[in-house]
Amino acid sequence: MKIKTRFIAVNALIVAVALAAVTAACLVKFSQELKRVAGVSQEARIKTFWELLKHKGNDIDIVEGRLKIGDYTVNGNFELPDRLKELCGGTATIFMGDERVSTNVIKPDGSRAVGTKLTGPAYEAVFKKGVPYRGEAEILGAPYFTAYDPIRNARGDIVGVLYVGVKKSEFFAAYHHLQMVVASIVAVILLLACLISAFAVSRLFNPLNRMHDLLKDIAEGEGDLTRRLDYRRQDEIGEMCTSFNLFMDKLYTIVSRVAGTTSQLAAAALQVQGSSNQIAEGADKVAQQSATVATASEEMALTSSEIAQNCLLAADEARQATDSAQTGSVVVEQTINKMNSVSEQVMAAARTVESLGQRSDEIGEIIGVIEDIADQTNLLALNAAVEAARAGDQGRGFAVVADEVRALAERTTKATRRIADMIATIQKETNAAVISIKQGVEEVEAGASEAHRSGDALRDILRQIDALNRQFNQIATAAEEQTSTTSEISRSMHQITDIVHDTAKGTQDAAAAAMQLNQLAQTLQSLVGQFRL
Repeated sequence: MKIKTRFIAVNALIVAVALAAVTAACLVKFSQELKRVAGVSQEARIKTFWELLKHKGNDIDIVEGRLKIGDYTVNGNFELPDRLKELCGGTATIFMGDERVSTNVIKPDGSRAVGTKLTGPAYEAVFKKGVPYRGEAEILGAPYFTAYDPIRNARGDIVGVLYVGVKKSEFFAAYHHLQMVVASIVAVILLLACLISAFAVSRLFNPLNRMHDLLKDIAEGEGDLTRRLDYRRQDEIGEMCTSFNLFMDKLYTIVSRVAGTTSQLAAAALQVQGSSNQIAEGADKVAQQSATVATASEEMALTSSEIAQNCLLAADEARQATDSAQTGSVVVEQTINKMNSVSEQVMAAARTVESLGQRSDEIGEIIGVIEDIADQTNLLALNAAVEAARAGDQGRGFAVVADEVRALAERTTKATRRIADMIATIQKETNAAVISIKQGVEEVEAGASEAHRSGDALRDILRQIDALNRQFNQIATAAEEQTSTTSEISRSMHQITDIVHDTAKGTQDAAAAAMQLNQLAQTLQSLVGQFRL
């Protein structure tokens, strides 16, 4: 929405609010005055109604179920309500007790509202408080301005009620007509105010519209910065036009200077971009070489570390071999000692076996003697048997003994032969055992000699393993030092690589910034070219 339209709308709103406030205040005051007039008119009507009743008489009472005023019977007699309507207008009713017995109030079916009861606040005021009621009340569903007075007999008892009233819609008909008239007048005044405001605002905003058109032409047209506003007014609009012209002068100067420097800025940006690109390329090459050196250093460090670990493992294995060789040397020495002991025991066993062979020979000699004795005994037994046979019966006992001796000699011969065979076998086996024992002794002596040589070899191996262990430790120490050195070199090269990368990134950023600066300079040149100086 344009400012002009807003200004007119605001003026119209202000006028409308002011007119609405004044109109509302007047209408409220008029409504209050109408209500006051309604109250006064009801008082006048009720007094007139009382005067009409007094013309009929002063003695009012209920006689035989009918309300009488002197000789005048009110029930079913509509003279007084109709007379009051002719004089003052409105409605009127006479109640006997709280029941309508005479009224000019017409029901929707056209009949008079006779026989209906009094209810609401009027009933409370008249019959419970014994006082008149003035105010609004509903009669047959319609709002009325009403006045109710109690009717008392000579004893002061309330025997009925006197009512007068007028419909609010009839009373406020003029008020509603006045509202329509006032609304029409307000609409006409508001329309005139809008027209006058539009005319005044148009004259007021004419310089602003001219300024708007000029700025729009500068923005969307040829961008002529030489155009100026020519308004010599002694008000805020004139000051605004003067300030606008000063602004255009400054803008003309600024754009002229910018147009002169953008070409230099673009050339400098191109030069900076070219230098930055060269620096970035060199930095990338240095970074690649540094990365290659760092990678080689890392590989060398890994190789040195592996060498150190392998040397340490070899040293550990050499120590284990040393321990095993030392253990083997001890075992060899123990073996030599055991073999010497076994050799001595075997020699002792050989001597024992040789002694056993000698004893077997001696036993063989003894067996030979026993065998000779058995042969001789057998021979003697034969001779004795022969002699016993010669002696006859006297020699039978001796013959029996001779037979027994001969049998014993034969068994002895057999036994000695078996023993001789066994001794011969024992001697043979003993000789074989002696030969085997001698061979075992020779082999034990040879094994002991070999064990001595093995012990010497193990001691030589121990000395060589100790030398290798020292060399492995020296190599591991050197490899660890080389690993530490190559790690330091790798870290340094990584740092150099990071620095070179940062430098390359910075130069790339500078090149990008120079490119952006060149683009901005070109954009600025194109923007400045839109203005006509």
